[in-house]
Amino acid sequence: MNSTKSIFIDGNVLIAFLKNGDAFQKDAERILAGVEKKQFLAYASVVTLQEICVVLKKIGRSRKDISETIHCLSSIENLIFLPMNKEIVLMASDFSENFNLELSDAIIVATALRCNHTAIVTEDQDFDRVPTTLIKRVSMKNAITKSLDK
Repeated sequence: MNSTKSIFIDGNVLIAFLKNGDAFQKDAERILAGVEKKQFLAYASVVTLQEICVVLKKIGRSRKDISETIHCLSSIENLIFLPMNKEIVLMASDFSENFNLELSDAIIVATALRCNHTAIVTEDQDFDRVPTTLIKRVSMKNAITKSLDK
């Protein structure tokens, strides 16, 4: 990572952005606007793309629409999707067991830690089961205040 300010986001930030009527849609829009304006870099695990596909399918989006959405998100210049590797999956399997997390959430934690992030922007309270000495959950509203309003 370079010296540009950066955040690590969970998939629910992107889902809130995409899902009409989501309670956090306005906050997610502000975060993505900051990314698009190059106010900061946003990192996410590639597993968030899979989570987005599942949610969009559940709310009735067509496969074509889902594919176009994933391509569009992937093309945002300052939104970087980090790949999984064996080390991340092994770390995630331990986190899943030790902190009672779904594997996808554990992969997100492991990916964030692997790229030296100590906070995840998310509204998912499951991340609160991870000790704050390891990683902290930051709400979208707090992320906006800390990242965009300064």
